[in-house]
Amino acid sequence: MRTMLLALPILLGCGSAPATPERDPVEPLSSGVTLYVLETFDDFLDDGMDITNSFDPPSRARWLGEQALCVALRAKATLARRQHAPFREGRTVEFFPDTPVHYLARDKDGQLRRRQHGELSGFHLTLGAESFQEKYVRLDYDLRLCRVDLEGGVPVLQEDQVERATRVIPVGGSLMFQVPRGDHRVWLVLVHVASVEPRGR
Repeated sequence: MRTMLLALPILLGCGSAPATPERDPVEPLSSGVTLYVLETFDDFLDDGMDITNSFDPPSRARWLGEQALCVALRAKATLARRQHAPFREGRTVEFFPDTPVHYLARDKDGQLRRRQHGELSGFHLTLGAESFQEKYVRLDYDLRLCRVDLEGGVPVLQEDQVERATRVIPVGGSLMFQVPRGDHRVWLVLVHVASVEPRGR
């Protein structure tokens, strides 16, 4: 991660596109699965906001209930990404990196020019679901952060695996991951499962 942070003055948008804060409250959707990425400070949940639950055995992920998700979405944070998809048992949902990477490079005349990297950066999530007992869902997930490092002055796309695991949460709940981005700031990645369609529908 350090290499990426040192590259920030040269790379433009290597972590995400310039995020536009949403001034209106963000309400969770009532169906399917939604990926939220918030940019905030690393003490986001330390100020009396004991709203998360841990998994056993320990995991980088935590989970939130629906009311706790509303609290997190209304707190002081920048909504950098929100993407929704239908969610059906036995079918994989994939959210791909979505942020163009721009960087500065010198032309033959010595002038710096803004260039666009051919790949996209951001979070890559693969997610599958199986119903588990009544009102619970077993999630198979693989969350990765695609970012850009400078190697010999050339931007190269890298992938950091945040976590790959299987976890059970209530339908209506959310997985939550804190991913450091430097300067006491984090990406807060929330995966809200509002509903899961059964097989055969």
